[in-house]
Amino acid sequence: MLVRRGFITDGMTRSETYKIVTQSSYPLAGGLVTTGGKPRFKKGKWKVGVGKVTTVIYRRPEKPDTVTGTGRMAGRRVMTFKDWEMYNIPTKEVEKIRAKLNRLRL
Repeated sequence: MLVRRGFITDGMTRSETYKIVTQSSYPLAGGLVTTGGKPRFKKGKWKVGVGKVTTVIYRRPEKPDTVTGTGRMAGRRVMTFKDWEMYNIPTKEVEKIRAKLNRLRL
C-alpha cells in the first residue's frame, strides 16, 4: 500500500535487545526482548515505520525544539518530540492507516 502511494524504502528502525525478568527467571533477568527493527518508508518529510503491532506515521518539524541534556547527554542539545506530528495506529487496522494517509494527503 505504501509503495503504491509513492513511498520509498528507508531502511530499518534502530534495533536494541534487552534482558528482562521473566516468570521462569524471577528474580533474575533471563529473557531477551528485541525492540525496533521495523521496516521504514519515506515520502517527502513523512516517514512510516511498520511493525508487527503498531504502524507509526510521523514527521519532524522544520526547526525542532531542543533542550540541554542531562546525565549522559549533559551539555548537548537534545531534540524534543514536542512539535512532532506523530500517529500510532494498530498495524492490523489497514483501513484506519489508509484513512489517515488520505487525510494527510499522502
